[in-house]
Amino acid sequence: MNELRERMLHERDRAVEREREAASLRMREQSERFDQQLQAQRVRMAEDTVQERERLECAHRLERQRVEDMYGMQVCVM
Repeated sequence: MNELRERMLHERDRAVEREREAASLRMREQSERFDQQLQAQRVRMAEDTVQERERLECAHRLERQRVEDMYGMQVCVM
C-alpha cells in the first residue's frame, strides 16, 4: 500500500513539474511575442513622428511662401 501511495505521489509530482515547465515555456514565448510587438510599435511610432514632422515642415514652408507672395517680401525665420 505504501509503495502504491509513493508511486502516485511521485507521478503527481512529475505531472506538476511537467505543467510548470510547460507554463514557463508559454510565458517565455508570450514575453518574446510581447517584446517583438513592442519593438514594432516603437518603430511605427518613430516613422509616424518623422512623417508628421515632415508634413509640418512642408506646411510651414507653404505658409511662409504664401505670406511672402501675399506681401511681396521675404519673411524672416526666427
